[in-house]
This record gives sequence, C-alpha cells and structure tokens, in this order.
Amino acid sequence: MEKMFEQRMRGFFRGMTEEDRRKMKACCERMTQMSQGCNLKEGAGERMRPVIMTALAAGLAPVPFALAADKPGNEILSPLAVVILGAFSVPLP
Repeated sequence: MEKMFEQRMRGFFRGMTEEDRRKMKACCERMTQMSQGCNLKEGAGERMRPVIMTALAAGLAPVPFALAADKPGNEILSPLAVVILGAFSVPLP
C-alpha cells in the first residue's frame, strides 16, 4: 500500500513545474513554523472563498430556469429548477 502511495506522489511531483515545487516547499516551511491554531485559521480562510463560490454557483444556476416557467420548451426544466431551489432552501438536521 505504501509503495503505491509513493509511486502516486512521485507522479504528482513529476508533473509539477519547478515554480510550483518552490511554492509548495515555501508553503510547507511556513506551515511548520506556525502554531496549530494559526494553521487552522489560515487553512479555513484559504478554503472559504472556493466553497462559497461553489455554493453560490449551484444555488443561482437554476434561477433563470425557474423564472422562465411560461416559455416554450421549459416544461421539464422549470419544475426541476423549482425543486432544486426548494431543496437548497430547506435546512436539514
């Protein structure tokens, strides 16, 4: 199992450019010098924007289909968009 992981990591690093390797090394060095709480804050801050953008894109994509219910050809898309928007608006426990 470890050998397969090692081979995959070698392939991953082989596909990287030299600049990417330098950036990754600098990031790893910076992370080892920081405390765990600071690492958590920085990691959460870095991941927050992509998560919010993905959620907004998924939530706003069906809006035009839901609003164009009376247009010809939207007999299937419009109800589907309404169901998707309803599912996003209902919180689950």
